[in-house]
Amino acid sequence: MKWSLIFFFTLNYIFAAIDNQSWSSLNFKIDAPFSTKLNIEQSLRFEDNLSQFKQTFTEISISYKINDLMRIDIPYRYSIYKNKIKNRISIGSSIKLNKKKIGTKYRLKFQNIKESDKPIEITFRNKFTISYKVKKKIEPFIAYEIFNLYENRIRGIDETRISLGSQIKINKKRYIKFYYIHKKEDLLKAKNNSLYILGLDYSLSF
Repeated sequence: MKWSLIFFFTLNYIFAAIDNQSWSSLNFKIDAPFSTKLNIEQSLRFEDNLSQFKQTFTEISISYKINDLMRIDIPYRYSIYKNKIKNRISIGSSIKLNKKKIGTKYRLKFQNIKESDKPIEITFRNKFTISYKVKKKIEPFIAYEIFNLYENRIRGIDETRISLGSQIKINKKRYIKFYYIHKKEDLLKAKNNSLYILGLDYSLSF
């Protein structure tokens, strides 16, 4: 854990000139009856190289394990920005395959975002992840995600994210994950935006 934190803050210093945002989250994962899990996440995000508050959100989700391969998730997120509040509810499913040290995962998510005095924004998200267990406690990963807006009949890609990071197992109930994301947004507009994000998540299971 000590070396992962050193690596995280070293990256933050090296990429300070181009890094636009930082994301951090605290997750509580609780086992529930009937193959379900409850997850509570509190997140804080900054922009302009950690100098400006971007948003904070609380997300509560319920997941149901269908079998060893497939899981269904229903998360609700309440987000507070500088001058607005957003509510988001989603439903998603994921398929995960593990073969020896290599893991592959595909996730499809349908999300509904509501902001005051604005129409509902509906988005479909597809995410592909490949991971590799270097050791029992260290699992690097790479992921690619695309966002399709429903109003564009899902034909155009509005946003993409490429992620690179690693999950580290501290013990049976605690995990830490650090990652770096290259995010391209507003791809369907005349002028799009490219962001670089450094993230750190801490998870505790009960």
